[in-house]
Amino acid sequence: MIPMVIPRPRLASFGMRDKITKRSVDALRAASDGAEAVIWDTEVKGFGVRAQRGGSKSYIVHYRAGTGRGAPLRKVTIGKHGSPWTPDMARSEAKRLLGLVETGIDPGADKLARQEAPTVSELAERFLAEHADAKRKASTATEYRRLLDRIILPALGKRKVADVTRQDLAKLHHGLRQTPYQANRLLAVLGKMFNLAERWGLRPDGSNPCRHVERFGERKRERMLSPAELGRLGDALSAHAGSPYTAAAVNLLVF
Repeated sequence: MIPMVIPRPRLASFGMRDKITKRSVDALRAASDGAEAVIWDTEVKGFGVRAQRGGSKSYIVHYRAGTGRGAPLRKVTIGKHGSPWTPDMARSEAKRLLGLVETGIDPGADKLARQEAPTVSELAERFLAEHADAKRKASTATEYRRLLDRIILPALGKRKVADVTRQDLAKLHHGLRQTPYQANRLLAVLGKMFNLAERWGLRPDGSNPCRHVERFGERKRERMLSPAELGRLGDALSAHAGSPYTAAAVNLLVF
């Protein structure tokens, strides 16, 4: 009896061309030096599957966004190999995307714009530089920085400015309900930041997420004047050149 020899699946080399099938994808491995390996489909030009270090495999499509060699080369990731992306489903999606390119639509433009869209941290930097430091007292700018560094940026700093919602800010505000004065000051800072974001074209007009977030009621705060402050007030009243009744009224209220 002649023994049957079952050939082992051939490992795809970097940048090879072959029809993308489940078998070829399963056999695909990253290069020994860690560089990604790619199979380019022989049926749909620009459609490929890549394997990266660690075993991750993704379906991709390459195209030029425009005509001529000077047009920028785009790479769009369709999805990771596995449910729901099979080779046939990914090939169909690649055909759809390449069809859009043929009509002059750049399917990767939205993704690129989103990657480049500013974060709340970047908005905060501009807010401090162009508004707080330039147009507010130093003490006010310091308070803005304190709220940003301690509360706002840890919660929202990595979020895209355009993605922040009213629910996000209502939750942040509600989390400070034990300190209503601070919660309301935080909301005021955010409100100004997002007003400027609209003015700077980072959000649509009228989209400020602070709108309709109800502020907490605040108790009036009382503070006693220090001896030094009382002394300065007394000196000012003594030097007051106006009506004596004004000075008398202040003395009655304070002393």
